[in-house]
Amino acid sequence: VEGILICVGVEEVTPYGNLPLTVVGFASSSAINFNFTTEEAGQYNLNIFDMTGRSVYTSSLQLAAGNQSHTVTNANLASGMYIAKISNGKTTGIAKVVVQ
Repeated sequence: VEGILICVGVEEVTPYGNLPLTVVGFASSSAINFNFTTEEAGQYNLNIFDMTGRSVYTSSLQLAAGNQSHTVTNANLASGMYIAKISNGKTTGIAKVVVQ
């Protein structure tokens, strides 16, 4: 996956990018809650990758500038670790997601 360095066995992944993306609460196969702040309005792509780099979820979001909360539902992800990436082509945020 372009722009993502994936390491296996790392206990903590620091949020990466110039668009800080955080997971709020516990992620489950039925819901993952994200918070982030967009500096400009427009179309953003949210992708979730498994640890092999395969895209397992993709969503296109039309967002206003400012603080954002977004919930991914019905992604049907198995328990495990994933990487979430949000980008509009200019700004990018990456965060670790642990589905329980």
